[in-house]
Amino acid sequence: MRDVALVAAGMTNFDYRINKRAEELVSEALLDALESTKGLVLDDIDTLVTSYFIDARQVAEEWIIQDYLGHRPKAAFRVENGGGSGASALYAACSLIKSGLSETVLLAGWEKMSLYRSRMANELIARGLDIDFDFDVGAIYTACYGMMAVRHMYLYGEREEDFARIAVKNRNNALKNPKGQWKKRITVDDVLESRLIAYPLKVLDCSLISDGAAVLILSSRERAKEITDDPVFVEGLGIATDTMRLGDRVEIENFPACRSASRKAYRMAGVENPVSEIDCAEIYDSFDTVELQSYEDLGFTDKGKGVQFIEEAEIGGRLPVNMSGGLEGMGHPIGASPVAEVAEIFWQLRGESCNQVDGAARGLVHSHGGVGTAVFVGIFGR
Repeated sequence: MRDVALVAAGMTNFDYRINKRAEELVSEALLDALESTKGLVLDDIDTLVTSYFIDARQVAEEWIIQDYLGHRPKAAFRVENGGGSGASALYAACSLIKSGLSETVLLAGWEKMSLYRSRMANELIARGLDIDFDFDVGAIYTACYGMMAVRHMYLYGEREEDFARIAVKNRNNALKNPKGQWKKRITVDDVLESRLIAYPLKVLDCSLISDGAAVLILSSRERAKEITDDPVFVEGLGIATDTMRLGDRVEIENFPACRSASRKAYRMAGVENPVSEIDCAEIYDSFDTVELQSYEDLGFTDKGKGVQFIEEAEIGGRLPVNMSGGLEGMGHPIGASPVAEVAEIFWQLRGESCNQVDGAARGLVHSHGGVGTAVFVGIFGR
């Protein structure tokens, strides 16, 4: 199979409300990406793979994107996999290139969350739970993740302050991100004093509701030489699943699918010790509790020892996490979020990030759909 290269990345600002249509946002992100290539134009791209989550207004919105970009009559389709849609779309794009079915792929992810009030947005997102069994008893995602966090706290002794430290790290990292949504420096006390949503989760423990778009351009190794002098390569990919319903699981304090996906990616990339062999990571912090649990499931630290790794995840630590600000700081337009995570790692490895990790040569991306129902892990390197 052929090697896959990331040759360009682009994104819009992420914000609570952007007065542009989805197709305008994707076009803006694409123009941002094309600026860094050696004269690549849309006609050079043979496949468009798209990602968005909510279908409440427009079905098959990817066709509007395709038409707006003028990407006809070439191949174009959507990948949907809950909050992990953008990562699953990346998996599909890589598969196309590895197999030889495509030579150059544009991956575009977007979401317009501001079209819905906060309560409605939470309801629409929660339709990723089983609406016949979970939804009618109030099992929105915040409640489910709160239950998982409480179980983890019971077993391993974390305090609300521990989760708050992650929220502070990520939101304050976003202050240096010119495209990030969060603009106010916070403290642990700010998190603890914010409004309670579902114990132990408070407003500042949760990711943001956002508009935005992000794109990646991928190619074969051979084609990459014609597009850029500074490609980044896909070294390992892993996807795994767990039950949709939280009540069907034997384990709810962590994410078994994350452990499985990460080990698949590590095997493909030849990674034996992620903390010593990976330089930086973007973790899908839909809630700060998820980041802590994921430290353990990704093998950064032993199970139950996530608190001890928080300091190591700071910029300047052994393995910095969410340099961009993550979903809590950069923003969370669902279909775009995993694509933006990969874009951050792409820029890190090229030495172009707003929060640059010195000497970064290999990075990890973790994405997450449902209540850990679909988990993706990717390893990228020079």
